[in-house]
Amino acid sequence: MVPNQLIPALLVLVLVLASAAEAQLRCYQCNSYRDGARGSLCHNPMAPNVSTVVCSSDEVCSTVSYITGQILVTSRACDPRSNSCRNIESGLRALYPDLSRFYCSTCSSNFCNSAGKVGISMVLAIGCLLMSRVI
Repeated sequence: MVPNQLIPALLVLVLVLASAAEAQLRCYQCNSYRDGARGSLCHNPMAPNVSTVVCSSDEVCSTVSYITGQILVTSRACDPRSNSCRNIESGLRALYPDLSRFYCSTCSSNFCNSAGKVGISMVLAIGCLLMSRVI
């Protein structure tokens, strides 16, 4: 049995642990290129059953979209806070020299890397379709 004097201390400990767990950033995690058949879930509008992940304390949520080899790629994940969109783009350009229509955003609230009903990937896809008919 716990002595009565320890009960307030235990309550404070439980509250501190609960608030620390709440403070962890949660993001959507998917990659339309890597995830194969499930990859379409990552595009905008994003499917409601996309995987989620808890980020480490030095990470933010990210959303990256680009076209390579005439394929639209969308990725949502945790990225290091120090890894700017410019760094992400540089790394991708080294891997995919034909990369175009690059879009990147980072944010720091739970599930902030979701997509709106009509998001940037959809706009990119429609724009590419229209451009292919013009050219």
